Amino acid sequence: MDRKTIELIALGASAAVNCRPCMDHHLAEGRRLGLSDKQLCSALEVGVRVNQGAGEKTVEYITEHLGQRLAAERRGGCCG
Repeated sequence: MDRKTIELIALGASAAVNCRPCMDHHLAEGRRLGLSDKQLCSALEVGVRVNQGAGEKTVEYITEHLGQRLAAERRGGCCG
């Protein structure tokens, strides 16, 4: 794989795991390599979708094993 592709993958993965320092690093590196904001945004969108899918599956798992659904809209703790 070329370096640009690797950075796009790393950027999406960083978004999927909510790693802001990682996203900062890979955004800067992607820009240094000449990737457009559109390309960078596309990679971030993929990562966000992966993250959201994982969250939905976690709620399904909890519902299945505890017999009740979490209030997914509720925010709490340190993350908002």
